[in-house]
Amino acid sequence: MVNYSVDFEANSSAAHHKIPADAVIFDKDGTLIDFDAFWITLSDLALKDILRQVNLNVSLADDMLTAFGVQGDTVNVDGILCKGTYREMSECVHQILQSHGCEKDVDTVEQMVLSAYNRHAHESSVLPTCPHPRTVLETLKNRGKKIALITTDNREITLLCLEKLGVTDLFDHIYTDGGALPPKPDPAAAQDLCEKEKLSPDRVVMVGDTMTDIRFARNAGIKAIAVGKHAKSRSRLQAHADLVLHDVSELPDILE
Repeated sequence: MVNYSVDFEANSSAAHHKIPADAVIFDKDGTLIDFDAFWITLSDLALKDILRQVNLNVSLADDMLTAFGVQGDTVNVDGILCKGTYREMSECVHQILQSHGCEKDVDTVEQMVLSAYNRHAHESSVLPTCPHPRTVLETLKNRGKKIALITTDNREITLLCLEKLGVTDLFDHIYTDGGALPPKPDPAAAQDLCEKEKLSPDRVVMVGDTMTDIRFARNAGIKAIAVGKHAKSRSRLQAHADLVLHDVSELPDILE
């Protein structure tokens, strides 16, 4: 595989590198929508909801957010909220509840977490990571590329976010955390996509903002393009991705 590991901002010649692709797989959070803007508010609302249900002080939500990797108005990219599954989030919540005398088992807590997040999702802001994301996706679609989404989020919140972005109809396939297939970085979803669309893995690109997305791409034998609004995030991913971009708006200039 050719290594295109350059930062788009630091080296404008990256624009001259063309990556062949018949399909583009997008991550959702941090790739298409602003992660911090959506998930910090939603988590605060959901966790306080859970604490009220078990008659504990809502101030414990701060401890839970810290355990999730929330640091003020940003989220640690290596934290549970950013890279974990709902199960892992629920195990974290369960431990804190248990330490304060709540005797609910982890399976019950997981159901509470899922319900609370779904219940409050509409109250949180869904902001795009770039201007006019629909135009970007339409451009790729008009060039004949299959468009897929693979996320560790659940289907209800995923569809809500895509609806608020106004891009739901542009996706040929949407894979969410629902138990049908194992989550990233397991390559099962990419393999399923390739099988259904008769795609060659070397002509499929994963676009994401975390190491989980990069590992997923490597495990599936597909190319990996990293995106990140912060230079620190891009620098961290640069050594591992085939190409690093500021945001998805640059994809039409890169993919052929």
